[in-house]
Amino acid sequence: MNIIIIGTSNSVMTESYVSALKIYHQVSNISCGRVPFFYHIKTIKQNIELIEKSDLLIIDHYINDINYYHPRLGDFYLEECKDFYRLLSSLNTNILNILFPIRKKLNSQESDYYNFVKNLSKTNKIPLLDLNKFAFKTENYGDDIHLNRKTSFTVGVSLANNLRTLTEKPVHGGSIKKDPYIIFDSHDIAETNNYQKYDFKNSLIDITFSRCTDQIHLNNRVPCKLLSIGYFLAPSRKEEQGISVLNKRFSFSGNLYLHEAIDSFPSFPGDIRITVLNGNYSNTPSFMGREIVDGPFKDADIVELLAKSEIDLEVNPANRSYYDFELPDLNELLLKFEESLTENKSIAISSELVDILRDLAIGIERLNLDKAYELMKLVKHFRPDGVTINSKIKNYESKLKNH
Repeated sequence: MNIIIIGTSNSVMTESYVSALKIYHQVSNISCGRVPFFYHIKTIKQNIELIEKSDLLIIDHYINDINYYHPRLGDFYLEECKDFYRLLSSLNTNILNILFPIRKKLNSQESDYYNFVKNLSKTNKIPLLDLNKFAFKTENYGDDIHLNRKTSFTVGVSLANNLRTLTEKPVHGGSIKKDPYIIFDSHDIAETNNYQKYDFKNSLIDITFSRCTDQIHLNNRVPCKLLSIGYFLAPSRKEEQGISVLNKRFSFSGNLYLHEAIDSFPSFPGDIRITVLNGNYSNTPSFMGREIVDGPFKDADIVELLAKSEIDLEVNPANRSYYDFELPDLNELLLKFEESLTENKSIAISSELVDILRDLAIGIERLNLDKAYELMKLVKHFRPDGVTINSKIKNYESKLKNH
């Protein structure tokens, strides 16, 4: 299966559920950690042809919203979320919306948003995998909103297994009739303002940014509001970066590529004009109030801006049906993995599941021999006399000893 993932921090962790999916499926992961769903909208628009050629689009967004964005942006964010799901409904491919579990007990506002997202999925016929329904324990978490790597990988094992047996019908008939979203990318910014462009690529991101040194002028014919900004902060930089929008200063926070909501959502009747901060500015808040920066400031490396005009989004929904995606073997996997770590005995699970776990270990041996060895030792508990399993364990032990 050809899978595209647009997610947040649960989808960018190393050795996570994504790693397990890659064993049996072709996966393109275009996720970014600390982002609102505006990043998802931007990414969908930039990659819509690729997405609609895929077999499945996996969406992971609500954790960041429930933990940070919705409490700060309120009802406006809820209205924008409705349009995000309308946009999803128009895509001509199968979609799975994953709700990662939360360790802490939700307050009333968080519960409201959680149920709001679930209802949006149902209303817009976006199939849902709600991991909050499963028996995760405290030790399965890295913190309140992230599963630890081993648990996430186990989720991926179960997800990969169940996706292999899934028969999806072709999705068609979706289209965008009126599109209010406008993306000004680094090419637009550089060309209009005669700025230089630079590329950056690592194992997670591949971006082009425009190094803006003074004023930014963007040609725009319709009234619009700015929703979010993508920027790049090099780890080696010596100065801070920031911009002024309608006389309100914002600093950039974080590291490498971020895509952040512009919390005041400034409106423009036409052309957009932004000033780059240069020099010393004290008490300059970052977007979404994450920190306060004093400077000095120099230049701004901007990847893109997402704006929205005043027209209403109109779509033709694709012929998709809603269902709750189930992982019937996940609780068993979580339990058996825990038991296998604490008990020196054979544990019975289905032969097919043992084959899957064995093949997963073999599939990752070139990428991470330690992880393959650890997984294969767990598999031995399920099939202690397995010829391939025991042979591989000896092979891994020899390689690790000589490494």
